[in-house]
Amino acid sequence: MSKLLSVSSVAAGIVLAVSAAALFLSSNSAYALPSIQTAFISRYPALRDTPLQSCTTCHMPVKKEFLNGYGLALKEARMNFEEIEDLDSDGDKISNIDEINDESFPGSRATAPEYFIFHVNFSDKDPELGKVHFNHEMHVIKGSFLSKGRCKNCHGKNLFPKEFNDDVSIRPLAHQICWRCHETSGSKLAPRDCTGCHTGIKDMMGDIKKLLE
Repeated sequence: MSKLLSVSSVAAGIVLAVSAAALFLSSNSAYALPSIQTAFISRYPALRDTPLQSCTTCHMPVKKEFLNGYGLALKEARMNFEEIEDLDSDGDKISNIDEINDESFPGSRATAPEYFIFHVNFSDKDPELGKVHFNHEMHVIKGSFLSKGRCKNCHGKNLFPKEFNDDVSIRPLAHQICWRCHETSGSKLAPRDCTGCHTGIKDMMGDIKKLLE
């Protein structure tokens, strides 16, 4: 009896996955269904219980139809994961399959769904010097932050784009918007000088201040 139940459960799972894939492919809008994630983990079992076993793998950042570049490519390939493995869906010069094997998001350049690391050209010898770690989630939900879930505070015309792209410098925007918000917040934890956001530059502050004078 247990064997029959097991076979029935597997069959039901296959039917659900096929039905969900059909809905995913035939609709003008994509539906986020658990069976899509099940199919993804079935193809890449090593990703079970990793950050990639989540809706964000296909949905963040949204480009079209509530899907990111990887999700759109998967839809175009009619759920053929292998067909899109050699693509670079987030434009970071790393193939989807290499990112998947590295447990990084194939459709997003973000380190985590809402955690971004911006590289700043402080030194040609050390590209990691001065990089900025930005926790978007905390800026959205933490009470001491001024945004309080209002996207328009930071995103829109002449403000930050809604997609993380480390190839495009947002330094001028950051210096205006972030500093102004940090000053206005009144929070003692809000950075107000270069070292508060840029890592590893404490010893350079004397030279930086001279440049800014």
